[in-house]
Amino acid sequence: MKTKLILLVFLISCSSTLSNEENNESSPESSTTTSTVPIEAQLLIKNIKDGKKGVVRIVTKGVKIEESSDNQLVKTQGDSSGSGFFISTDGFIVTNNHVVGGAVTIDVYIGEERNSYKAKIIGTSECDDIAILKINLPVGGAFYFEFDEINPVLGEDILAIGFPRGDEQITYLNGIVSKEKAEGSNQWSSIDYAFEHTAEILPGSSGGPIINEAGKVVGVAYAGNSDRQEFGIPSTVVKNTINQILDNTFNKTLGANGEQFLDFGMYIYSTEPNSPFDKAGFDGGELITHINGLDITAESTMDVYCSAIQTRGESAAIKFKGYDIDEKSDFEASVSLDGSNADFRLISTTTTTKPKVTTTTKPKVTTTVTTGVTKPNFTNKELSYWLNSLNDVTKYARWKQDQVTVGLYGDYSGLSESSLSQYILPDLSRLTGINFSLSLEPSDADIKIYFGDQSNWKSFYESCNPENIFYSNWRTYSGNRVTKNNICMIPSSYYSRQGFPWVGIDNLEEANICHVFHLRRALTLNAMFSQGNGSKDIYGDTVMTAGFCDVRTTYTELDESAIKIHYSDYIYNAQTKSEAYNLLK
Repeated sequence: MKTKLILLVFLISCSSTLSNEENNESSPESSTTTSTVPIEAQLLIKNIKDGKKGVVRIVTKGVKIEESSDNQLVKTQGDSSGSGFFISTDGFIVTNNHVVGGAVTIDVYIGEERNSYKAKIIGTSECDDIAILKINLPVGGAFYFEFDEINPVLGEDILAIGFPRGDEQITYLNGIVSKEKAEGSNQWSSIDYAFEHTAEILPGSSGGPIINEAGKVVGVAYAGNSDRQEFGIPSTVVKNTINQILDNTFNKTLGANGEQFLDFGMYIYSTEPNSPFDKAGFDGGELITHINGLDITAESTMDVYCSAIQTRGESAAIKFKGYDIDEKSDFEASVSLDGSNADFRLISTTTTTKPKVTTTTKPKVTTTVTTGVTKPNFTNKELSYWLNSLNDVTKYARWKQDQVTVGLYGDYSGLSESSLSQYILPDLSRLTGINFSLSLEPSDADIKIYFGDQSNWKSFYESCNPENIFYSNWRTYSGNRVTKNNICMIPSSYYSRQGFPWVGIDNLEEANICHVFHLRRALTLNAMFSQGNGSKDIYGDTVMTAGFCDVRTTYTELDESAIKIHYSDYIYNAQTKSEAYNLLK
């Protein structure tokens, strides 16, 4: 019998059916006699308080492809996490397709339970970014949500429930509907329209329910960006898709788990069993560059792909061209929605797949294995702060040895060495996991700091720039490893001279404080290969945003997070800023 969102009503004893809630604070009333209230009515979530009972945490193992800035697609493998929610008492779950796309294993955790259930994919819609999963409940039924029949209303109070950053604890994030209709296309889907809201959607929140005060689902969390814009898929837009997947009548899918990459095309992670793509011979690793003769490498969303399958009849063949990365060969394919056309063949002609349109070389795929290293959890604001501090720098580089020594040269008599050895270097050591220490033989130091007049900078270090008012950095690299660093700094006595009245310093003690701050800033920028940019309006006064002595501060929480991000083991092998960011986002 086909499962529906509106389930059959049947009677059952409360004492033998309900899922085990230890505190029973919101469980249906128990009775020693058979209840006359249908089980579906008892397990239906009707308020915000009970919303936590119907959500699940989804953990997958699989492969992801990300773009680096040097014309490569980087393959990573490891764990990822998302959210979902029950839509029936018997274990059917809604989540995002991109949460499970490319997954080899799918484990579902109900609420904050520690025991997991193996999930089966019932059906997907790559364009709606919807997937339906099913788990077998050992006892009783699941608390579940109903979908609202009305579109989200501007200003309406909403609540996003999920497991941001993969936390095992449920998180409630409240907000309002801030835009009723927004662009619905992105790199992994293309829905008719989304709605914008103010409940923060963090990594790991994707696929969770967005509910109203009555506990009804008004949308599915699916996207956010670095500008702190958050988006949901309206229930009214995808409810028919969900019902058709459950009825096994949904046919606007080729079964692709894919993602669009600008300048590359649409990468196929995997295909759903018995789907049209599966029948044709797609098995993951294909990069689609043309659809019905149209070059899609300049596209940044899946809009062209989704338009092609949504505007065609069931038996109409859609033609694809591209490059099979695993087979190292071009391919051509012809596929229809009903599978009556299902042809895939490798061809030996010269590829038209040109990364960045700068070379005829096939797209190069490298593998960065992250298995065994837990993906760190950082907020969008922390990642944005770290990214903005690098500004126009495209390279990702870091110190990689266990110890980094610092040597002092020139006139540093006004500087308290204890500030360096007791505060600045220990802070860097704690945050990076590398031992930063003063060198007893400064001629062999990894970081050499020269304190002198700007007019003497270039006579000491040819690369130090006198136009930089307080200090200048010079680094050398091997790959993404920093191998040497020289820093030129002005002596503390210069801070209180007439040339710097605008910094608000009128005595040597204040000058020394400012000097210590600039030394901390210079060493931090060196450690992070950063330009020290960032908006005070967005991030407040931090070491990265405070370039002068109008603000004298130690590390803020954002500064500490940025250093931890930069020295995360998860991005140890990244070569570019974009590659590192894509691994972490």
